[in-house]
Amino acid sequence: MYEYDYDKVTLNLEEKYKLFITKRKKKTTEKFLGDSKEYLLGIRFIKANYSGQRNEIGEQIPDGTYSITWYYGRYLIWKRNKAFYGMLSSFVTPIVVSIITSVLTVIVLRILGLG
Repeated sequence: MYEYDYDKVTLNLEEKYKLFITKRKKKTTEKFLGDSKEYLLGIRFIKANYSGQRNEIGEQIPDGTYSITWYYGRYLIWKRNKAFYGMLSSFVTPIVVSIITSVLTVIVLRILGLG
């Protein structure tokens, strides 16, 4: 399986918006993607669509539109999991620490005869 490092992906608000719209519309034009096109192609979040026709040497002819790739779908899943588990650990850790502190406080107070 190919290992992809999503930690190195940095998307600005405009690129996130363009990917969101492309995901909903299924296809967007090069004009819509603008300056973001090269970066999104470089990180393989979009791919060129083809017309189904071939040129003289047999290569497929692009139709000028772009679609979302599998890598962008996996990136969204990775971001969701990272946010969920990050939130979960930020809530669970203080609760566990406070319970342990409370139990230790009660034990110490009983040993000292104050509780």
